[in-house]
Amino acid sequence: MRRSAAVGSILRWGATTLAAAVLVGCSAPEPVSPPVAAPMQGWLIASDDGCTVTSDEVRATADGLQRTGLAAAGYRTVLAACAGELRFVVDADRAFLRTRGLSLEAIAPADPRVRQAVPAGRPVVALQTAITRAVMTARPLIVAGEARVAVPPENLAVLTRADVLDVARDDRRAAGAPVHDDPNVSVRAVGATGLLVGLINPAAERRTVSVAIADLNLMGDDSVPATDLWTGRRLHAVDGRLAVELDPGASALLAIG
Repeated sequence: MRRSAAVGSILRWGATTLAAAVLVGCSAPEPVSPPVAAPMQGWLIASDDGCTVTSDEVRATADGLQRTGLAAAGYRTVLAACAGELRFVVDADRAFLRTRGLSLEAIAPADPRVRQAVPAGRPVVALQTAITRAVMTARPLIVAGEARVAVPPENLAVLTRADVLDVARDDRRAAGAPVHDDPNVSVRAVGATGLLVGLINPAAERRTVSVAIADLNLMGDDSVPATDLWTGRRLHAVDGRLAVELDPGASALLAIG
């Protein structure tokens, strides 16, 4: 069965790692590196100039993250984009966040996390798809919004969906790759043996988006199961393909197995 370029690169990474492990076993022991931290989840306070973020805004954000359940879901870093020091935030504010299990970080406006931040107020479909892209590229899940953390209930449900956040926090930190150079069909390895498939419908009309089982380097063309982490729906491959019908701009995040 042929391999796609995307899956092939993932498998080559594993082979290289195995070869390196064998070589290390034959030589002097190397110092053990600390584990890589899981990708960050955070809340970026929307502001034209993060340096003007106030103590009240920092504390209101902490309260809002706790009130909405976002802190419990893993959004525990408050970020402010700032070219210098935060002028109106004092050590007492950082201590206030620490007592709530949160932290405050000032980042440069050019930091990629600012550009990649997902606006909390996006329509649900667009919000899901933005998170799907973040998961498939192993990016930090940063959400931009008001200090009050005023999020519509339907958006809050998207931001706190446990199955999706579990893979967003995967500590393997290996980005996925497009299948046949299609940015709307991608595959990513997670955990020890897991596999994710991201399917996105960029069209202006509802349509079916699919991926061939052969391109995922899997066996059993019509018996491969998957679960869409956004809906909980179970599906199986048909005629050698996993397919999902999606609304315009919508996405599916498929966990294989």
